[in-house]
Amino acid sequence: ACGEGMWEGIEIRGYSSVAQGSYNNSPQGWVRAFNSSRIENAWRGVVVAEVSDPLTSVFPLTVSGTTGGIIQASNNCRFTNNYISALFMSYTTPTNATDNNFSDFNRCIFETTDALWDQNATAPFAHVILWDTKGITFRGNTFY
Repeated sequence: ACGEGMWEGIEIRGYSSVAQGSYNNSPQGWVRAFNSSRIENAWRGVVVAEVSDPLTSVFPLTVSGTTGGIIQASNNCRFTNNYISALFMSYTTPTNATDNNFSDFNRCIFETTDALWDQNATAPFAHVILWDTKGITFRGNTFY
């Protein structure tokens, strides 16, 4: 249990210098959230990088070379009452600049339903931040 405060969230660590591969064979870290699963009350629900300074800024310092991870969320997966629900740090596919990130959000719910559980976070910052990355798909999602 995280007590009454917010938790740091999930880190997906990848390899910045490695392509994402394929859905069946990828060297990257991967998180899958399906069928009404919930990620809630986190500072950063899911961050795609290894964070070296937890909770000190919106855009965290990250360990060099750890971006490239993949988020796959669908079927009413809920991101609820997070300061930031999903944060992608800089990643460009090294083998082909036209390749896309495989991350996909399909029929998810991004929502703020209550005050955040930390006095230092007066309001959510953003549901999703995409920093210097491309190709992430969003299909049929709801943002409240």
